[in-house]
Amino acid sequence: MKKPQKDKHFVHAPVLEGGEEAMSKIVADNLRYPEEALKNRVEGTVSVRYTIGGNGRVVSAEVTEGIGHGCDEEAVRLVKLLRFAVKRTAGLNVYHHRTLQIHFKLPPPPPPPAEPTAAVRYEIAPSKPAAAEEKKPAAPTITYTVRL
Repeated sequence: MKKPQKDKHFVHAPVLEGGEEAMSKIVADNLRYPEEALKNRVEGTVSVRYTIGGNGRVVSAEVTEGIGHGCDEEAVRLVKLLRFAVKRTAGLNVYHHRTLQIHFKLPPPPPPPAEPTAAVRYEIAPSKPAAAEEKKPAAPTITYTVRL
């Protein structure tokens, strides 16, 4: 019978379920480009140093390299959304420090409105009146134009 092996590591690093792909998805899904940055056409990268507490939540976050115009505050807000799985280390709360870079890139401008490519014309006219009804005035012709 084999003895159970002891874990090689005394301190376990926090793990985000899904790894780096999940972190990228969380950032991409929750990123709201600040109005001031959009108005001033600001792009760039914000570096945020954050601390993960014993419960897996981000307990503090600070910008180490920022670009301003509201992007720094948005990066801190995004980092505080992250939740990690943390193994307790001998009953102690161990804080882990990490750095994350969040890239702010302006969205592409909307395409110009498309010009109409074709028009379809419909005309509705009354059928030829019978010989006895020829004395009645003719109904007006109705025309519809549909642009595609």
